[in-house]
Amino acid sequence: MVFGFKYHIFTITAIFAALGIGILIGTSLIGDDMFIQEQERLINNIKNNIQQINEENINLKSNIDDLKEELNYRKEMEKKILSMLINEQFPESKYLLYTDHEFVEYEKKIKEIGLDLKIIEDFEILEEIEKYSKLIMWETDGNDKSEVKGDIKEKIFSKEIDTIFYDKPDLIGLIITIMESEIND
Repeated sequence: MVFGFKYHIFTITAIFAALGIGILIGTSLIGDDMFIQEQERLINNIKNNIQQINEENINLKSNIDDLKEELNYRKEMEKKILSMLINEQFPESKYLLYTDHEFVEYEKKIKEIGLDLKIIEDFEILEEIEKYSKLIMWETDGNDKSEVKGDIKEKIFSKEIDTIFYDKPDLIGLIITIMESEIND
């Protein structure tokens, strides 16, 4: 039996094809283990990172809660101290506050500490200005007397009513300014 040239080429091609398939299967089996190990390592790293972030998050939340408690405590102490000072230093004083802005949230805080103060936004409603110890011009154009009109302008700037000009937006500073004004009088 004599084999032909075509048979030899077919045999050699089959051998190389089998060899290629074997190499491919062998590398894929070995490569899968390495690939799986690398994926497991990455997953473990991600788990550790998430655990660290969760622990940091818990610590930060705890710190935030502590800071909120401290802030609330300080606010309460501030309110009590200001209330004691105001009630002790000038219990009979009445104030009129003129502002260009709405200070509704400040009005509540002012009432809580016991300061007898009326907030107005328009000088036209000031008919009984004499009932008040002082007029406070808060965050207006300061000494700009042009915005004040008529008899009220004369009363305010002729010193029939003491006037305090305060141009900063903080309530504590305003109260301290009022207290300094009262003490200096």
